[in-house]
Parts: sequence; C-alpha cells; structure tokens
Amino acid sequence: MIVLDGVGAGEAPDAVDYGDAGANSLSHTAKAVGGLRLPNLGAIGLGRIATIQGVSTTLDWPSGYGRMQPASPGKDTVSGHWELMGIRLPKPFPTYPNGFPPEIVRPFVKRIGREVLGNRPASGTQIIDDFLDGDFEGLLFANLIEFDMVHGHRRDPKGYAAALEEFDGQLPEIRNRLRAGDLAMIVADHGVDPTAPGTDHTRECVPLLVFGPAVKRSIDLGTRQTFSDAAATIAEVFAVERPNHGNSFWHELQKVRM
Repeated sequence: MIVLDGVGAGEAPDAVDYGDAGANSLSHTAKAVGGLRLPNLGAIGLGRIATIQGVSTTLDWPSGYGRMQPASPGKDTVSGHWELMGIRLPKPFPTYPNGFPPEIVRPFVKRIGREVLGNRPASGTQIIDDFLDGDFEGLLFANLIEFDMVHGHRRDPKGYAAALEEFDGQLPEIRNRLRAGDLAMIVADHGVDPTAPGTDHTRECVPLLVFGPAVKRSIDLGTRQTFSDAAATIAEVFAVERPNHGNSFWHELQKVRM
C-alpha cells in the first residue's frame, strides 16, 4: 500500500460539518496550476474518480479505481491511517489549543525524571527554533500545525502539483518491480485542498487505485463507505483475520468486467 499524504478526491458527505463544503484537493489544484501532468495515474483510473484538468480518463493499465469516504470522525493523519488499517474511531482525538493540562504533564515529567519547556501549540520546526539555544531538560509541544504546512503543499498549489507529478513519474518503475500475483494499492489519508481558506486538512474522500499483475481487468470500485475497505482487502489477500470494519473488494477485482 502506498499512502499519499493529503490527496483528497472530493468532499466527504459530512464535509460541511467540518467547514469543508466543496473541498477537492485534486480538482482544485489542477485548476489552480492550469492542469496536472499525471499520465501514469491517469492510466490506472485517477481521471475517472474526479474531474481533474489535464488528466485523461483513458485506461491503459488493468486497474481497480474508485474512492473511499472517511467513517471515523476528524480529518487528521493518525485517524486516517488507523482507518485504512481497519480501526474506526468512535470520537475524534482530543486537541490541546492551550497546551497539555497538568494532569497529563505532571505524570509525564515524573516518569522521565526531568522538567519540560514549551507546552504550547506550535509547528515542530518553529518550537525547536524557539528553544534551540536554551538550556533545557526536555521540550514538549502540541503539534497543531503539521509538518506538511512548513515543508509541503499546504496553501501551495504549485508545490502540491509538483509532488504529485514527481510521484507519477515513479509509477512505471514501481510497476516494473512487481512480480506475478502482486497487487499495488494507492490510497490517501485525508484531504489538504491547497485552495481552501484555512491551513487545516480538509474532510474529503480519498482515491483508491489498485493495479499489478494480480489485476486482470479494469473495474470501477465505486465510492466505498470507509477507508477500512483497504484493510479488509489486504486481510483477504493474505488470508489473515479480517478487521472489524470494512468490506473487501478483492472479489470485485476478480470479476471479468471492463
């Protein structure tokens, strides 16, 4: 499984509850930069799951293509990755806009045997810069501004497009390394529409692209009800215990259907 960071494919059904109505990372990025050059992702169905300027809808490789919508609350990296592996959260992870409270910090300090500085919301890079020259025992911060905001694509359509196009260029080599019976699955963990007004992630469905020697025919996998369908499929392929959430689409890939 290849997990693309923040590659959304259109608003989730409950996007309005998160202030993300109309979000579409792929489509909006393509429009902002005058089209994306993704011939290899297009060849396995990316252009069929969303309207993406510059991306063809012609299928050149046998593939399964579709979208998965989030079932867990929240739109953070951890909940996205957990759901991909079959874990559905009953409630969002807590956040600490004013730093971690004493009931969390004091037991932590006692366990590590040293005091901490910081304990405030900050970027992981900025907090280090702020305290790098200080004489301190430990550093604690609430990372409300994720790493990709500083070193990635957030609020930067050109950077977002460049990262996608770089990955697209690696797909032929990935395909050539696959052996008989292999299955390559490309998904994402959440959206990050770079044209959205804020700097937060966006509540979106994510792409589902499946290819490799094990896929003999192209098939539209539709919109799955949870990211956990990926985990259920992996479990079926490897004949191991299936997760509590998600439905495998392995049998759908086996159908002879164009």
